[in-house]
Amino acid sequence: MFWFVREKRELEWFPMGKTLRVIFRKGGDFNQNHLRLGGLAVGLVDYKICAMDAEWSGMKFAVKKTGSPKEAASSR
Repeated sequence: MFWFVREKRELEWFPMGKTLRVIFRKGGDFNQNHLRLGGLAVGLVDYKICAMDAEWSGMKFAVKKTGSPKEAASSR
């Protein structure tokens, strides 16, 4: 799914899915950190960032995996 975001207020509703590509304007009223926090709040993590062109960027999100070897090691 592709989701085009133009304003920070649109981040109040973060769509769910197995993967999500968020396309946003550079230099708007929010940045990658706002998107990252919004994704984490609903269990998504970003793992790819790209420049679409001079005006637009994109981030790819996926459902956060649980039970990874790193998490298991830190819980010991």
